[in-house]
Amino acid sequence: MAEDSHGSLSRGNDQPDETKGAEAKEEPGAPYRKLFQYADAIDYLLMFFGSLGAMGAGAIITLFSLFFGDLIDVLGGTSDASLEDILQDQVNLIAIEFTILGIGAFLLCFAEIAFWSTAGHRQNKKIKRAYIVNMLRQDMGFFDAHEGASILGKLQAETVQMQTAMGEKVGQMIHFTSTFLSSFILGMVLGWHLSLVVLGCFPLLAGAIAMVDSSTRKASKEVLAAYAQAGGVAEETLSGIRTVKHFGGEERATERYCSHLGSAEKAGVRSGLMMGCGLGTSSFTMMAFFGLAMWFGGWLIANGIENGRSGKTYTAGDVIAVMFAQLIGAFSLGQLQGPLTAIGKGRGAAASVLANLTRKSKIDALSEDGERPAEVVGNISFQGCRFRYPARPEVQILSNFSLDVPAGK
Repeated sequence: MAEDSHGSLSRGNDQPDETKGAEAKEEPGAPYRKLFQYADAIDYLLMFFGSLGAMGAGAIITLFSLFFGDLIDVLGGTSDASLEDILQDQVNLIAIEFTILGIGAFLLCFAEIAFWSTAGHRQNKKIKRAYIVNMLRQDMGFFDAHEGASILGKLQAETVQMQTAMGEKVGQMIHFTSTFLSSFILGMVLGWHLSLVVLGCFPLLAGAIAMVDSSTRKASKEVLAAYAQAGGVAEETLSGIRTVKHFGGEERATERYCSHLGSAEKAGVRSGLMMGCGLGTSSFTMMAFFGLAMWFGGWLIANGIENGRSGKTYTAGDVIAVMFAQLIGAFSLGQLQGPLTAIGKGRGAAASVLANLTRKSKIDALSEDGERPAEVVGNISFQGCRFRYPARPEVQILSNFSLDVPAGK
């Protein structure tokens, strides 16, 4: 039995390990549903209530524009001193509405973050446990091509990205989508004439916000990569400082270190230019947005155009409410890029993690299958075995190796 097992293992290792070539290729993103394959009933319940909280939190924010528009109408509705008590009562009512709005936003945002984060942490724990168990099932040939420390380090980094992609970032995506849709609907209900006009600013404003976010992320990656390379040079130099001193390599090491610092500086300058351009475009678009909305709103009021909510002519409060509703929607549309980027990174990380989770070992140390001899004498026999290390398949280590070891020897 020992002879057959070892002979089969050796002949299997005589072939190049396919995992090495596969790992060199860039992993495509895993299907998003695969990230949730370890979710149980409790996780789905948490995600359900978290989604409800996210939708409610996104929608409730848009009510701010409605209440603020009512406040503008109340404050500008009369200047008669005899009606001060009525005015104060109306303002008090709106203040209560704002307070209720704040309490509702607190509860819904808490539900969104708490439930989605908890679901993400629970699934991340189960993924890590399954990953470690499957790694313990792998044969030594796998670890010859994959260092244990790098496996754990990669697991930690990738599962963090997966947890983010199936946790709070999902809630944020639902939140911003709900805000955009509810703002659009509210704006159309309050005044579709004005909404259609200001919607023309949406692409510019959302694009400017997305450009700022994208340039910040890209520059941050470039700067961190450059500093990591500079840190590697410093670590390499200091760890071998005696050799560097002996061969007079101080100047060369300094030049290498400074070259990487220069790359970080250039990336930072590019980041500043892009962020400045994005913020400038965003500010200009926002001011143009306000100017266009106020101009057209004034035209609607002056010409007695009826709005879509009450059937009466437009008021200053209607114009302000529509303007703020569409502005909130534009900002939420631009902020969608962050969660979508995080989800994309999570899918990419999941491809590598799930590949190792489903990898079948040629020799499973934890398997209960196979024959179990009733009595073991202890004789070991190798007959005609061949062996190559998976990491070096071109090097023949053993060829036609035979050995008999009697029991007790």
